[in-house]
Amino acid sequence: RIQTETDRLARLVADLLDLSRIESEMPLAIADTPASVIVEDAIERVSAFAEAKGTAISLEQPDRALVRADAGAAATALANLLDNAVRYAPAGTPVLLAVASTGRVVSFTVADEGPGIPSEELGRIFERFYRVDKARARATGGTGLGLAIVKHVAERHGGRVEASSEFGRGSRFVLVLPAGGAA
Repeated sequence: RIQTETDRLARLVADLLDLSRIESEMPLAIADTPASVIVEDAIERVSAFAEAKGTAISLEQPDRALVRADAGAAATALANLLDNAVRYAPAGTPVLLAVASTGRVVSFTVADEGPGIPSEELGRIFERFYRVDKARARATGGTGLGLAIVKHVAERHGGRVEASSEFGRGSRFVLVLPAGGAA
């Protein structure tokens, strides 16, 4: 029990530090970065957790999309979306990750087959410490900061994050960031 609580506290401190860094006025290290670099970093961060849960991350991605972003911050945001999808999807169901470039923006879409989010809750999920299912908060192990971090990363880059969900059928999150120069 002590180990479990220590791990939970360590995750909370790490998320608070990430959020503090993103919200600070410190400049980001913005550069044209291949989307594949951000995707690989994000998947690496959640791969052990996904493997332990028996969840495969299915990837669809164009090879040459460039993102105008701080690669570390963008990977943190995408890893948070993947972590949530793995955390809430039933064991053995896939988490889908797709990357699409539409000229001016690059969209990273993460979709799962989890319990979904009631429509009346969608407007609040990006708030710090907000949990849709407070009764399961401890069981799922999250800190309640992941989606707040995603939102702040998107905003610091001049992008956005969108969420859609069908209660009982899964959720879909789209992280939209500016596209980089010609690929």
